Amino acid sequence: MSSYEHFKIVEGNQYIDDLLRKLTTKYKSRLHPYILWDTIKSFQRKMIFPTGELRLLTGFIAGLETLSRIGKSYMMKKIGTVHATSRLGAGDLHSRFQMITTFMQCRFLVTVDVSISFIEAFTYFSFNIGTGKDFIIHELQITDLRGLRIEVCNLRPLNKIINIVLNVLLWSFPNFVRKQVEDQLKRNTMKIIRAFQLPMQMEKCIYL
Repeated sequence: MSSYEHFKIVEGNQYIDDLLRKLTTKYKSRLHPYILWDTIKSFQRKMIFPTGELRLLTGFIAGLETLSRIGKSYMMKKIGTVHATSRLGAGDLHSRFQMITTFMQCRFLVTVDVSISFIEAFTYFSFNIGTGKDFIIHELQITDLRGLRIEVCNLRPLNKIINIVLNVLLWSFPNFVRKQVEDQLKRNTMKIIRAFQLPMQMEKCIYL
């Protein structure tokens, strides 16, 4: 039997809506766009052609201010901590970052534009009910991603063949963009909310 079965679970739609509104209002100037500092991720994969490597550098993501709740949210109190789950959605996201790619022993510094028309994510987080701090994202998983478009820039016209190869290299990692967006959303949401005291007026909208 799960230890959670003895704890009351209630809907927290109003609280989540209030939280998102306060966050997007307070950090509006920082969220559009949000700078991704020290975004570094390297990986390799054997392909039909020689091994390629992509290394992400700094960039930004715009559109996080459109974040909103989708469907019902649920909250539960356990030993002074509130646990909550919610599905969140955002539209018209745009990310641009610099990337170093190594292919056939040649290194290129390029700019990558990523556009997403809609994204939906399941999130499970917790925080201290007494202080509104100690915010932890336990899970953030993208459940729907639509209108994905990737464009590699900063290549000279004579390098069209390289552009084609780079696009093939990018698309050869089917979970690359999804995982990258998940990692950045989780890491940067944690960074923003750690500096933000969550509103404690939850008793007005839920009963834990």
